[in-house]
This record gives sequence, C-alpha cells and structure tokens, in this order.
Amino acid sequence: MKQSLFLILFISMLIWPVCAQIYDDFNSYNTGVFHKADGWTNGSPFNCTWRSDCVSFSGGIMSLTIDRDSGSPPYKAGEYRTNNNVSYGLFEIRMKASKALGTTSTFFTYTGPSEDNPWDEIDIEIIWRNNDGSLSQNGILQTNYFTNGTGGHETKVNLSFDASADFHTYAFEWLPGSIKWYVDGNLVVTENGSRGALPTTASKIMMNHWPGIGVDQWLGPFNGQVPKSAQYDWVRYTPAGQVTPSVTDAPTTAPTTAPTATPLPTQPTLIGDVNNDNAINIVDALLIAQHYVGLNPANFDISKGDTNCNGTVDVVDALLIAQYYVGLITRFC
Repeated sequence: MKQSLFLILFISMLIWPVCAQIYDDFNSYNTGVFHKADGWTNGSPFNCTWRSDCVSFSGGIMSLTIDRDSGSPPYKAGEYRTNNNVSYGLFEIRMKASKALGTTSTFFTYTGPSEDNPWDEIDIEIIWRNNDGSLSQNGILQTNYFTNGTGGHETKVNLSFDASADFHTYAFEWLPGSIKWYVDGNLVVTENGSRGALPTTASKIMMNHWPGIGVDQWLGPFNGQVPKSAQYDWVRYTPAGQVTPSVTDAPTTAPTTAPTATPLPTQPTLIGDVNNDNAINIVDALLIAQHYVGLNPANFDISKGDTNCNGTVDVVDALLIAQYYVGLITRFC
C-alpha cells in the first residue's frame, strides 16, 4: 500500500501544476490573466449585479464602481478575477478603499461549487461600521477564511490611517500551516489552524466592491449615494518557494526597492540536499516523498528537507525540489 502511494506521489510530481508569478499594474484590461464579472448576481448579501462597465482603467488605476442599475437588485458593481486558480504564496494589493457605510472594498482568493471545488476563501475586506453603528473615520480591515464552506474566523483591525484617502498595500501569505495578513508590510493577523482547518484548494485571485443588503449589523446601512469607487494600483502573486520580489509604493513592471512584507530568511545554499551528496536533484525529491509516506529512506537529513520553510517536511517540499531541478525556480524559501 505504501509503495503504491509512493508511486502516485511520484507521478503527481511530474504533473503537478507550476504556478507562475502574476504582476499587473492595471494600465489596461489584461484579458490574458483576468476577466470582468458580467451579467449575474450572487444574491444576498450582495445588493448588486456584476457589470463589466463597472470595471474601468485610467492612468494606471483600476476602478471598481458601485452605481445605479435598472431592475432588481437596484445597483451594479465591479468585480475582477483571475482566469486561472493559484495556490500557496504571497498575495499583495495596493488599493484605496471606497468610504461608505453598507459597502466593502475587497481583495481575496475564492473557489467553490461553481468550479466543482469545496468553498475555500481567504479575505481582505475594508469595512466602515464601528461596533456602535457609526462610521469609522479610518476604516476597518476585516480578515477571514473559509475551508470547505466553514467560516467564522473573522478578525477586525482598526486602521491607523484613512483607507479611503490614499493607496496602501495589503497582503496575505498563504502556506500549508499558516495565513499571515500584512498592512504596509506590518504583520497584523496570523491564523495557524487552531480555530479551524486552513484552506487547501487552489483558488482564483479576486477583487470586488459592492453594497450589502440584510447585513446592517456588519456593514451598516447603505444610503444609496452613487457612484462609489474603490481604486486599485497594482496586484502581485508570488508562489510559495519562489523569491519574494521587492516592491515600491508605485512599482513599475519591474519593481526594484523595499519589500512590502518581511522577506523570508536566506537559507543555506544546500537546503534540499537531504542525502548530503553536495547536489540537489530529483533523488532528493524522491527521498522526501519516501519520508512523507513513511518508507524511512536511508541517508536522509531532515534538517535540509523543509524547502518552503513552513516547519514541516512533506510532499510540497519534494515538488519544490523537482521544480528546482528542472529550472522552474532558482532557489528555495
């Protein structure tokens, strides 16, 4: 049985999808990577129909706009999402939220039954309702995640700046053992699975801006004053195990300066060399796969096996070594 499982894992290594880095500066509609939601509604609590004309680009800024719509629901709104699903990594957005009770400006990952997947989701939402129902002057960052449809992991962070006044960088790092959220490079929330299993399913990267209905205790009542627009300056996704790129406050297509999130530590040059033969190759990947299924390979140095630096040695590390061996990545975490 173990040998059969090992063969399955080895074959999986050969066909495992390799996620590429995504970076978009929103100079135009990038149909090769993204698409606009158009002509449908999620139902409550979304009091809107997604319309493609609510996603616009001008001067290197993408605007997601809430406006009046004919019929029911009474509003239309903008949503932008990747064409393909991605998995573990660092997700960054530079955005300026819209300021209005009853609305939220978002950046998140999502997959669900429409893709024949479990409902897995990781959220960044800027909301404006204080606990007493009043308008927050700065805005509140709400983080959350869903795993197979189970949520209830909300954390609210009162921001120290007006999220509607200028652009700020929000990010989360999704790894098998943790999700960490950042604001302007500062760690603000960590989830390690102690409140419920973390998401595992590859998901789409999404942004939307919408008015709520039936959720006044969460978002507050929307007064219907439109148009309202949330603005997005750039987005980046860096797969786990690849070098975290540096970014500026207003990056070009080839950013060059200070990082928005704490860089991962530099590892020994031979991390991944689990058999200590002074080489990192497919043999090391196979040894990690054997270790994962309990075959207890000889000459296995577990201290060099954690190639993604998440505190465990598992099949993900084997896959990263395989990617390294064929030149798809140039270093480990």
